[in-house]
Formats: sequence, C-alpha cells, structure tokens
Amino acid sequence: MVTSINKKELNSNKSKQNILNAAQQLFAKKGFECTTSKDIAELAACSEGLIFKYFRDKKNLFNILIINWINLCVTEMKELPPTKNLEDEIRLLISYFFYNFASQGDLNKMLLAQRFNGTTHDDLVSIRIHYLQNRDNIISSRLKKYQASNELSKTLDIIQLIEMIVGYTLIEVIFRNIPKTKHKGKINSLVKLILSGIKL
Repeated sequence: MVTSINKKELNSNKSKQNILNAAQQLFAKKGFECTTSKDIAELAACSEGLIFKYFRDKKNLFNILIINWINLCVTEMKELPPTKNLEDEIRLLISYFFYNFASQGDLNKMLLAQRFNGTTHDDLVSIRIHYLQNRDNIISSRLKKYQASNELSKTLDIIQLIEMIVGYTLIEVIFRNIPKTKHKGKINSLVKLILSGIKL
C-alpha cells in the first residue's frame, strides 16, 4: 500500500529542496563565506525564516549538501557494472568521473573552494576522509581483479592510479570546463594515456 503525501507535506518538501538547490548554486558561485542566508532566500523565493525552519544554520545547510552528495557518489560507484578487461574498466571509471564532475559540478566546486581556502569545516574533514577511503576501497577491489589476471602489474600502486584517473577528469571537466560534446573524445584520449602508462 502506497502512503499518500498531503499537500502541506509536498509543499514542505518542495520548499526544502528549493533552498538546497539555491544554496548549492550560490556556494559554488560565491563560496561559503560570501553567501548569506538572505542570498539563499532570494534565489529560493522564500523567507529567511523558512531556511532556519529546515536547517540549523548556514554551515548545517552546507554540510547536508556535501554529505548527501558523498552518499550518492558511494552508491553510484558500488553499482557500476562489471567489466571484462582492463581497457573497459579504465574507460568505465574515467566515464563515471566525467559524468560525476559534469553533473555535480557545483558540489565539486564547493568542496574544492573550501579546501583551497583552508576553511573546510572540521566535521567535513573526517567525512571527506571517510569518502576517499570508501572510494579507494570500491575501485581498488575492481582493479585488483586485473592484477590477479596479470592484465595489471602486481607492483602498480592502485591508489596512485585512482588518483591519476580522478585528477585527469577533474582537470578536464572542472578546471578546463570542456563542453559535453567533447567528452567522448577526451575520454578516449585519457584511456589511451593511462593504459600506455600502466602497461606491464
């Protein structure tokens, strides 16, 4: 049996999501420190008071955005389909991070800005470390399959390979901001580049 959602609850969920969307855009564009609750309220077309009905403060709002995104990323990585050879695996991983950075550019920019400015909230530091450990464990287990089959050198540092894949895609999508129409060609180039560097 499906439980119905009344109009008041539906409007409440919509208002909360509008606030999250507005905050995400503004944090990415102006940074955490320069974004005010008034800015968020204006973009979300609501009162400042409504923001604090749903969120303790601006920091809480920022943290929720990052935590929700991190949880989504971990879920997506766990659900990546299996591959049959190393080339397909490298292509899948690069494609995933291209998709992730392109579709969640605002969230990536928010986290990067906080790290570069040295103002990342203490509670987010441990959350980010936990995310990186999860990411590395998920991808390592996939790549170790190809070490076991000797397609990938057993002496290769898998964590370094993961950082290379993530770093290359981050530069192309976030910093160089290449258009989506060029993603396929860039992905092909990066697959060749990485494979040439990790041959046995």
